[in-house]
Amino acid sequence: MRVLDGVLAGAVTLTLALTGVVATPARQSARPVAFDAVPASTGATTIAVWSGDRQTFGSPGRAQRWVNILGNVSDADGIASLSFRLNSGTSRPLSIGPDTRRLQDAGDFNVEIGFHELVPGDNTVAIRAQDTTGAVTTRTVVAHNVAGQTWPKTYSVDWGSVANVQTAAQIVDGRWTRSNRGARTAQVGYDRLLGIGDFVAWDDYEVVVPITVHRVDTRGYAAPAYGPGVGLLFRWTGHYDTADNSQPRWGYQPLGSLGWYRWRTDGTQQLQLTDEQGKVRASTTALQLATGTKYIFKMRVETKSNGPFYRLKAWKAGTKQPGWMLKRQESFTDPQVGSFLLVAHYVDATFGDVKVRPL
Repeated sequence: MRVLDGVLAGAVTLTLALTGVVATPARQSARPVAFDAVPASTGATTIAVWSGDRQTFGSPGRAQRWVNILGNVSDADGIASLSFRLNSGTSRPLSIGPDTRRLQDAGDFNVEIGFHELVPGDNTVAIRAQDTTGAVTTRTVVAHNVAGQTWPKTYSVDWGSVANVQTAAQIVDGRWTRSNRGARTAQVGYDRLLGIGDFVAWDDYEVVVPITVHRVDTRGYAAPAYGPGVGLLFRWTGHYDTADNSQPRWGYQPLGSLGWYRWRTDGTQQLQLTDEQGKVRASTTALQLATGTKYIFKMRVETKSNGPFYRLKAWKAGTKQPGWMLKRQESFTDPQVGSFLLVAHYVDATFGDVKVRPL
């Protein structure tokens, strides 16, 4: 999500439109996949899948339209091509990072599949890499689809009690680790994202989450990042196709609203609230965030008679909670439903236990 190209310049040039999703192939039956005959693998290629060879999606619900299987491919001889096949479907190409956006590091990949393409239960995702010598390596991931669940509107995450990050949230981008302190970025970069909530059923809600920033990555000041940031994005439905037909998709507008703390390219820092295009509509310098210190972020969206109304506040843990610091009224042309994202944009951060309540 080019999270926020130009937010510092006054606008984020996100390229999405709810109508911009390209039609995807019909569901394919789940059965073992065998690629066409290829040269035997030399074993020199490594395909790392960050969340393991068996991943569950759709439980406790669907945070966006897509599932994302993330990893990294490497080979001393170089990778000539990377692709995947879902069940008995056709082969589809995968982009290899870095791409200045969602694919942060050399060799990164993101298998992005529509939920509607998955059959209930097990789905086979076969990832195929061919190196520059012609040798082929494959790795098979089982994407288990728990169909028919709706993310409960009253929801909380105690990171110390879950088996892994994907148990409590849907990983959209990046590598993440979990501890009793929370979910932390294991890979710092462009829009490291965790999704929570239901992209169809959630409308009005409030989120409270502690955030501790450990480090701000100065790479985040360059285009197309335009400044590191950390916080929450509301009424999310999933990335959109862009004019360049990138894989994975990086378009993210219209969004609901992004409420976050931003390190701007001019050297100043702000707590910001954006509109559906990512343009900053309200900001304050009253909060000056320090690294290594825990802050509580609280954000709320309520549908009023004239559209969604967003509010945001943040304060140092252990101090008195302030009144709402930023407010923004949007219109009914903006997204009316959606989940929320925990956003770490070129920031090494820990997100503590999450509490959500419906309004």
